[in-house]
Amino acid sequence: MRAVEMTAPRTMRQIDVSKPSAATDEALIRLTEIAVCGSDLGFYLGTYDMEYPTRPGFPAHECVGVVEESGIEGFEPGDRVLWFPLDQDGIQEYVVAHNSDQLLKLPAEGDISRWMMAQLLGTVIHALRELGDVMSERIVVIGQGPVGQLFNHMLHNLGARMVIAVDRVPERLAVSPTMHASHTICVGSDATPGPAEALAEIQRLTGLPGADAVVEASGYDATIQMALSFVRRDGRYLQFGQPKSVEMMFNMWDVYQKRLFLKSTSGPEIERDYGMALEYIQTGRVNIDPLLTHRFALEDVNEAYETFANRADGCIKAVVEISSE
Repeated sequence: MRAVEMTAPRTMRQIDVSKPSAATDEALIRLTEIAVCGSDLGFYLGTYDMEYPTRPGFPAHECVGVVEESGIEGFEPGDRVLWFPLDQDGIQEYVVAHNSDQLLKLPAEGDISRWMMAQLLGTVIHALRELGDVMSERIVVIGQGPVGQLFNHMLHNLGARMVIAVDRVPERLAVSPTMHASHTICVGSDATPGPAEALAEIQRLTGLPGADAVVEASGYDATIQMALSFVRRDGRYLQFGQPKSVEMMFNMWDVYQKRLFLKSTSGPEIERDYGMALEYIQTGRVNIDPLLTHRFALEDVNEAYETFANRADGCIKAVVEISSE
């Protein structure tokens, strides 16, 4: 069967590997699509300590497919499912689910790419449980990739007074109002204001020394530094973006003086978080259609990751088609 492996940073190739077999209490899944996630980028860019070539299928964890064989109660051949890999090894044609904790059943009809977004939205829902009540607050979301856009939408749904979207890519910011951002600020390139000017604009918009809360949805050192500077005293800071560096320096004195509440988030629950996310997408409570901007064949997987990493061509979410349904 076909799979992908990394041979060096930013370098992928297609390989042939043996098709796995499922035990009597497992399920064999034929994957149809994966989506590139920001948390894959640290591995793809080589900013973490890595050995090459990587294991087949690495790095991808947003995966959908069709059950071909099943010994797991509640799942039958032909069911469409979200599959949650244990090792981010989703870029391959066939995989094995060891138990029901790795699967969420999807609707039999409709665009499976839309249902795949329940994985990402589920992580946002879980994170917002951690952030707490946002009613009437003025909140900044840094990073307007797919997850930042979902934060915009959900914060609006939950009653935030103001959702200020911050990014350096104008094409991404153009989508943000569609996802219910009330304001946008382009920051970080030669042609746009820097962090100090962005903070001044946040202060003007909010009428406060900074935002009540800031969600960092990117994970780069520069955006983390910037995000911390945007929070007011006694404000809240949510680190959602998976850091691209294992270690970094930031102004701890500023954090201390501001008396900030800092929170990170991981580990959503399948039924509670992903199940709710799927329901929100099905009912139209969250509109994910503006986010699905780019599609690639498996043969072009390296281009898919490069496009997403470089935010090229206004890319928000890149989907890689592995096989047809």
